[in-house]
Amino acid sequence: MKTKKAILCLIVCSLAFATFSQTLTLDERDGKFGFIDRKGALVIERDYEDAHEFFGDFAMVKKNGKISYINKKGDAITLEWFDSGEDFFEGLARVEKNGKFGLIDKTGRLITSDWYDYINFEFYKNLDMVSKDGKWGFINKKGELLSEVWLDEILEFPRTMAMVKSNGKYNYINSNCLLIINEWFDEVYPFVGNFAKVKKDDKYGFISKKGEIVTEDWYDEIYPLEGGNYKIKNDNKYGYLNKSAKILTRDLYDNVYPYVNGIARVMNDGKWGLIGKEGSLVTLEWFDEIFSYERGIAKVKKEGKYSFIDIKGRLLSNTFFDVAFSFIDGPAKVIIDGDVFYIDEDGNRLEVKKKGGGLRDILR
Repeated sequence: MKTKKAILCLIVCSLAFATFSQTLTLDERDGKFGFIDRKGALVIERDYEDAHEFFGDFAMVKKNGKISYINKKGDAITLEWFDSGEDFFEGLARVEKNGKFGLIDKTGRLITSDWYDYINFEFYKNLDMVSKDGKWGFINKKGELLSEVWLDEILEFPRTMAMVKSNGKYNYINSNCLLIINEWFDEVYPFVGNFAKVKKDDKYGFISKKGEIVTEDWYDEIYPLEGGNYKIKNDNKYGYLNKSAKILTRDLYDNVYPYVNGIARVMNDGKWGLIGKEGSLVTLEWFDEIFSYERGIAKVKKEGKYSFIDIKGRLLSNTFFDVAFSFIDGPAKVIIDGDVFYIDEDGNRLEVKKKGGGLRDILR
C-alpha cells in the first residue's frame, strides 16, 4: 500500500515538475525576443524581432518581417513564414499571405483548400464565414468548403438559421450549411419561434424551419400580435392567422385588434363586433364602440346610447342607457331619462337609496 502511494506521489510530482518546467515567459533584450523559464534561464534564443507569449503550446514569432509559430522547444511547427497571423484558438490559427487568408492546425499544416480574401475566424457550431471574389461561403473546422453556392451576403450569423443573399434574392441555411428551401425570396426575416416571414412578388407568407411554406395564401402584410396570433392584410381588409399560421377566420374586416381572454374586437363599416377563438362572430349585433373589458364586462355604445356585454358578447340588458359607468368599483351607475340607479353584473336593477347630492354625486 505504501509503495502504491509512493508511486502515485512520484507521478504527481513529475507532472507538476513538467508543468512548471514548461512555463515559459517572453523575454526581450536589445530589441530581440526569446523565452526564459521560471528560474530566468534562457530556453529559446533571442532570435526574433517580436513575439507573443505562449498561448497553450505555441507562440507566434516574427523574424525578418514575417510571422511563424514555434513550440516550447523552440522548434518551428511550419516551414512557411506569413505576412501576419493570430494566436492559436481551439487548435487553429488564422494566417495571412500575399493579402489572402488561410487556417493552419497545430502541426503547421494549411487545412484550408484555398486562400480567401477574408476568414471570419469565429466558429459557430463548427461553421465559419469566408469571402472570395466578393462572395461569401462557409467552411468547417477541417477547412472544408461547405456552401452549396457562393453568396452575395450572409445576414444574422451566427444563428441556427442564417439569412443569405444571392443574385438579389434571399434564402436561409441551416447549421449543416444547407439551403432549407429551393425557392428564393425578395425579402426574408429572422425566425421567431417556428416560423419566419418571407416576401415574394410583393406578398408575404410564412415558412417553417423545414423549409415548408405554411401559410395557405400570400398576403399584403403580416403583423405579429400579442398572444402569438398574427394580423393579416389583403386588399385593405384584415383577418387573423393562429399560432400555427393557419387561417383563423375566413372573414376579413376593416380593422382587427389582438385577442384578449379569448375574444378580439373587429370593425366593419365603422361598426364593432367581437369574434371568439375559432374566428366566429360572438356578438349578435354591431356597435358604434366597444370599450375595454373590466371584470369580464365591457361597455358598448350604439346610436348614442350605452349598454353592457359579457365575455361571450351577450348583452346584460336589452336596455340602452343615456349614461353608463363601469363595473370597476362594483355595481355600475346608469342614467336613463333622468332616472339614476345601479345595475348588477347580470343587468338587474338595484334599488339603492340616494344620500343627496343628486346627479353631481353620480357624475363624478
